[in-house]
Amino acid sequence: MKYLNPKRSVKPQKAIKILKENGQEVTHEQAELILDFMYKFGQIAVDIYVTKDEKGEENRTA
Repeated sequence: MKYLNPKRSVKPQKAIKILKENGQEVTHEQAELILDFMYKFGQIAVDIYVTKDEKGEENRTA
């Protein structure tokens, strides 16, 4: 699998190292998938957080 975004600050090798330090062994491909998911999830969370409702108030759930 090709790493989708070379501009990301966390590379698969770094993710593999961090996960291994915490007792999880993953392959390079698995690390890419994990990072893709995390970045997508993060983008969705940011989008929801800054989306404004019809009244112009920020949509905050906390």
